[in-house]
Amino acid sequence: MRLFVAIEFPQELKDALASVITSLKEQGARANFTRRENMHLTLAFIGETPRLADAKAALDTVKAAPFRVALEGSGAFGDVFWVGAHHNPDMQRLAGKVRDALRAAGFTLDPKPFKPHITIARRLDCPGKPEVDVPKESAFVTEFVLMRSDRVDGRLVYTSVHRVPLSL
Repeated sequence: MRLFVAIEFPQELKDALASVITSLKEQGARANFTRRENMHLTLAFIGETPRLADAKAALDTVKAAPFRVALEGSGAFGDVFWVGAHHNPDMQRLAGKVRDALRAAGFTLDPKPFKPHITIARRLDCPGKPEVDVPKESAFVTEFVLMRSDRVDGRLVYTSVHRVPLSL
C-alpha cells in the first residue's frame, strides 16, 4: 500500500483552498485540481510498503505540541501548483520528528528538506503566470494522520489508517 503522513484540514481551510482553485479556473487554468476531501499538508511521504504496522508503531513514538497552521503564499514546482503554509517552528519540529521516527524504523524517505505546502493542482496549464490571493486562514492542529493513497476509478482516494494526537 502507498502511505504518507499528513495534517488534515477543517472545512474553513478547505474552503479557503477551494477559493484558490476557483481563482485559477477563472484565469483559464486547466489542471488535475485537488479535490476538497484530499486537501492536506504532507509531513512525510513513505510510498509503497507492506509495513503498515511498523509505520503506525513508529509514529506512535512521536511527541509534539499542538500548533497553528496558517496559509501563506503560493507557487509551483514545475507543473504542480501549491499554496504554502507560514513558517512555524512547531510544524517544522513535528515534520522532523515524524521523519526521524520513520527512518529509525527502517523506512527510506526523500532526503529533500521539508517545505510545507498544499498541492492545489497537478499538470497545471494556465495562460500566463497564475496570480492568486491566498486567503488569510489558519487552523489549530491537534493531530497528524497516517494516510493510505489508492486510485479508485482513476481518482486518488486518501483514507486515514491511523491518527496520532499531539500533546505536550
